[in-house]
Amino acid sequence: MPKVVNIENSGSTEITAEKKSKAIISIKQARSIALGYISEIKRAEKYNEDNLVARDALAELVETILSQEKQSGSPDDYHNFSVALGRIDDNLACEIISLGRARFPMNVDLLADFLIYGMDCDRLDECKNCFDTLNNIPQNDWTWRCFQFEIAYMYRLLDLTQSSEERSLLKKNITQVARSYKKHLPFEEGGYREYAKTYASNREKELKELNEVLSSDSIACPSCAFRTADLLFNQKQYRAALEAINRSLEDAINQKQGGIDEYQLHFMSALCKIAIHLNEHIAFTEDEVFEIYSDFDISLKGLGSEYRETVKTRAHFLEGKTGIHIPDHFEELKDLIGY
Repeated sequence: MPKVVNIENSGSTEITAEKKSKAIISIKQARSIALGYISEIKRAEKYNEDNLVARDALAELVETILSQEKQSGSPDDYHNFSVALGRIDDNLACEIISLGRARFPMNVDLLADFLIYGMDCDRLDECKNCFDTLNNIPQNDWTWRCFQFEIAYMYRLLDLTQSSEERSLLKKNITQVARSYKKHLPFEEGGYREYAKTYASNREKELKELNEVLSSDSIACPSCAFRTADLLFNQKQYRAALEAINRSLEDAINQKQGGIDEYQLHFMSALCKIAIHLNEHIAFTEDEVFEIYSDFDISLKGLGSEYRETVKTRAHFLEGKTGIHIPDHFEELKDLIGY
């Protein structure tokens, strides 16, 4: 309740000390505020801690936005805000997407966004509604998110579905959507990647599909090249794998957001170079050894802890075999080795 202050000699006049502000917080402004809280939460997570104060403030901010009688923001604003929230809390992201959908019920990106965040916080009925609505919109109007997120949603349904008949239908639908993805967005690598993925149980066919996009110079395909490198590496085709790794790293320059794990690629690059020399009985030159050290050093800046012991072992091996020591400027690698 607002505080009431009585002023002497004013008779029955009452002045409210707290007036409800008529100003609204726009979705864009809310995102800017939220980013500060999210930054604090992420900082705490780096030390395996949680910042409950920032989490509560973030939830309160979202509640304030939801309770406003009027809203201000474009579909892109709602999308961008939900993406930021999705880094912390899928349910909060869904709340903002739903708020956006109330104003823009047929916006394809918001419909697709809900499929991604909704299935991770068990809002399956709402996901089904978004899925059905999206599929009533011509695919000519779909963006890459629509194809990509719908396919991801159907893969999730596969994890939940026991009926062999329903599973078979889902797999068929995934293949159809992936094929449409290629057709409607031929210069996006996503369609080629998702269609190739439908052959995951047949690696030769999967490689054939991936090579279709890799053979084109007009399509940046870092993730397809990454997958190709992984398959070839497991088949001990190290030269071909290294070529795919280099293609992935080159094409990654075109990525505007998200993307591939370049640290993993540098790790694989180093392993391929070592394997090529050993399998083909080629002597290491000093420059080649430094290239391998460089790959390992770069990889350590973001490589998962489960791979670090492999880096340490291979670097020790290379140093012992060649007599070429790790230069001081490869600081990450020297720290790992312990000198």
